[in-house]
Amino acid sequence: ELKELILNTFNLDQQLRRQTVWSVKTILDFNEAVTKLLIEAVKNFGIPTPEVVGQETADKFVILLSHCTDLKFISSVIQNPTFVKASFNREDVAIAYDNLLVKSGKKQCYGSVLKFKEMKDGTLKSFPLPIADRKNVERRRKEFGIKTTLTKYIENASKVLIKIKR
Repeated sequence: ELKELILNTFNLDQQLRRQTVWSVKTILDFNEAVTKLLIEAVKNFGIPTPEVVGQETADKFVILLSHCTDLKFISSVIQNPTFVKASFNREDVAIAYDNLLVKSGKKQCYGSVLKFKEMKDGTLKSFPLPIADRKNVERRRKEFGIKTTLTKYIENASKVLIKIKR
């Protein structure tokens, strides 16, 4: 039941984000609905860890968590001992944490929240939003268990965006 809920919600989330034309309002409204849904799911079933719903579903939960609009909820999940001890994908956890920081008006820790800019030649380029202690970001990423460098992460994000734009 919980697994199916997360997987269906994630699939809708990704379909919406991968459309070539979408409105910011639609994304924000969807994020708000996902937030309410996840709050109720966690309240009723607990945090969906890999041990409970499987690795793939648990990692998709973390991605959905990063899209949530309720900062107190995100913070409560990320700081929950069950979440901290679970074996979630470290890059997804970093994205959720960085999103929380950025949405709270702070600099991100791992450089995983990006902005995209269309260049004069029509290509899209990714840039990380401000990062705290930028010179040590690669060390922090490695220590946290993130396998890709920030440069490679930005490059991969740009490739995904180009596929979406086409």
